[in-house]
Amino acid sequence: MSKICGVFNFREGPPFEDEINSCLRSLARSPREKAAIWTNKTVGLGRLEKGGKSDFPSDTSFSPETKKNFKIVADAVLTNRAELLRRLDLPSSERTVVSDEQLILKAYEKWGEDCPEQIIGDFAFAVWDERLQKLFCARDHFGGSLFFFRRDAGRFLFASEPKGVLSFPKVEKKFNLKKLGVLLLPEPHTYLTDQSWFENIFPLEAGTAMTIDSGGIKTRRFWRPEIPAKQSVRENEILEAFRELIFEIIGARIDSDPPVVGLLSGGLDSSSIVGVAAQILARKNREIDVLAGVLAERNDPDFSDERYFIDRFAENENVRIHYVSAPEAGPFSGLGEFFTASDSPFITSRHYLYTAFQKEAERNGAETLLDGSFGETGPTFYGTGGFAEMFARFRWIRLWRELRQRKRLYNDSLRYNLRAEVINPVLPQLLVDLKRGKKNARDFLVQPHSLREDLARKLLNEIEDPPLRAERPAPDHRKNQLDEIIFMQKKMSEKASLNFSRSAVEVRYPLLDKRLVEFSLAAPVELKIKNGYSRHLMRAGLDGVLPPEIQWRTTKTPFSPDYVRRFNRQIGGVRNFLAEIKPADPIRQVLDLEKIIQWADLPVQDTERYTTNEKIAREYLPQAIYLIYFLRTFPDFQI
Repeated sequence: MSKICGVFNFREGPPFEDEINSCLRSLARSPREKAAIWTNKTVGLGRLEKGGKSDFPSDTSFSPETKKNFKIVADAVLTNRAELLRRLDLPSSERTVVSDEQLILKAYEKWGEDCPEQIIGDFAFAVWDERLQKLFCARDHFGGSLFFFRRDAGRFLFASEPKGVLSFPKVEKKFNLKKLGVLLLPEPHTYLTDQSWFENIFPLEAGTAMTIDSGGIKTRRFWRPEIPAKQSVRENEILEAFRELIFEIIGARIDSDPPVVGLLSGGLDSSSIVGVAAQILARKNREIDVLAGVLAERNDPDFSDERYFIDRFAENENVRIHYVSAPEAGPFSGLGEFFTASDSPFITSRHYLYTAFQKEAERNGAETLLDGSFGETGPTFYGTGGFAEMFARFRWIRLWRELRQRKRLYNDSLRYNLRAEVINPVLPQLLVDLKRGKKNARDFLVQPHSLREDLARKLLNEIEDPPLRAERPAPDHRKNQLDEIIFMQKKMSEKASLNFSRSAVEVRYPLLDKRLVEFSLAAPVELKIKNGYSRHLMRAGLDGVLPPEIQWRTTKTPFSPDYVRRFNRQIGGVRNFLAEIKPADPIRQVLDLEKIIQWADLPVQDTERYTTNEKIAREYLPQAIYLIYFLRTFPDFQI
């Protein structure tokens, strides 16, 4: 993967080499990165390539991703290479050596600004078109690669991360106070997704392209998820096509040097990636390294982990499992260093395991981690609304059979499933309102938050149209899945750096591939819920690839099951940290420190329950502490 940056002057300006070099230096995370720069009187472009050696100032030859009329910088891993190679009519001698960056440039030559519709995978790129004197930029369908930009009086700046934009001259690092409004919402990732946490620095939203020329900036959404036509072929043909597709997508991501590593939690999503990758690499007599988070002690007296399921892959000769536990770490570990590299205070409270994963991946020579997260958006969608859909279509015999099987597998009562999964989705909204009283959208807004009340009220007043998902599922599983896909696209749009430490290893999410998500959305409900099993498309589609104990399991141990022990071990230090914040500290202009101190005094016994105290410990208190550390990186909030 690469890091990219650039500048477009709306008027001719001085040479940009020093500015681009400064930007690339800010983005560099490894000594094994080489800079390449190209500039003219209007535009400067820069790229960091891995596998070389840092060299500032850089080589300015910029070949071979340069042609007479076009220049490109790209951060890309394409998963439809075979199709592109065929459609672009490349000679066989070039097909094995052409890079993804070159493919994007060739796609631009052929299709112009329509090229983002033709390429699939993770990509963020900028093409300078010398003929038309314009800069064309695009970011992939789910934001798997990053692109941030800033427009001021005379120039357009962009970089893979906000820190790159901040490295340019005359760009002041200011905190975006508006963004704090997300702390008030139950769905924070649906609000202000077109803004970053830095004032006047914006993410290019997922599935969006942008054109910059002397006339200004134009943006367009080149992909919006929508419900496709239903698949009319037989189930076995759908499963065969699904299997072929997921093998192609995973294969495109593991065919790299240095090799990638996989995360293996023992669940269905991560196991699917590892299982497919293992079979592909076995054909080439290659191995795959996988990282698995486990308890430090195999026979922990208080907690259990996923080691039994993880070890099912030990039977594969080409799978090498590396157990990771980070026994001394917890939700409040290493925050000072962490937030020098982070572009957002919104991180998981299990960040300590991801940091350990990345360090272990780096020790194994890898630069990319394949993570199974977000699979429930596509191939492991739970089929929400599927039971109500069967009822509405008078498929009552099948519905009854599925509910009985569900009771056997998940131990849910028939009465509960009838009420929650069948009756509730089909009830008219009027009856729901009569039953419990009609609620205004704002009644769902305010969550426990760490902000000063006066600031919270001000931010709340600025939220004109609360971005809330449907309160209850529709009796149409495809509509519910589409809602999940749209939500995920918004969430990934604002996602900041794809890593959890200063490591150069990046986390990628192959199950968010556009083709895989669209294929899954088109699949019938009978392949998402079958014989009582939810997530059936992945289970059946990878028969013979997944270990049976994982393929048909219906339970899952929490990620980092000893979180409560780690939390309680560190909470004393958190209390001391909060007690040291002085009355005149600028942090208090934003945060209600007394409330946060009270949160830190709440007893916590089990963070996997959903009581208020446990949710505060699992989400709100760590979020508040992370926000303090993040604010400290801005001049306005430093002591």
